[in-house]
Amino acid sequence: MYQLLEYYGKWHGFKGRFAAMPAWARFVVGIAALPGILLVLLSILALLVSLVALFLPANLAYRVVTWLSGDRKAAGTAERDDGDTEFVAVQQGGGRDLDDEEAPEDGGVRTPVTAAPAAEVVDPDQRPRRQIEVKIVE
Repeated sequence: MYQLLEYYGKWHGFKGRFAAMPAWARFVVGIAALPGILLVLLSILALLVSLVALFLPANLAYRVVTWLSGDRKAAGTAERDDGDTEFVAVQQGGGRDLDDEEAPEDGGVRTPVTAAPAAEVVDPDQRPRRQIEVKIVE
């Protein structure tokens, strides 16, 4: 902790001495600092380029593996779900008599929900969502 305070004090001392210099001296120091600043920027650029160079083969391998495994959605191709009818279970509470057609074995009423045929979908996340209504009767 004391070392941090010492560095902080040295930084403030440097700032004060630098501000007290004449303008031409600050310019000379700035020119002398340009190679160091340039090297820092180039090292940051080299780090970014190396990260991209590491991620490109990983991304390529991921796409090849997903293509070989048959997972088309993860590989970036859009697929549509063309299901015509879905059934939604509506749980019935006790006390109400149901017809045999209405009451399946699990005690709920199955209501068909038909989805309108969707136009060609490019992105599965942009597909219109189906609204499902659930009634809970007590």
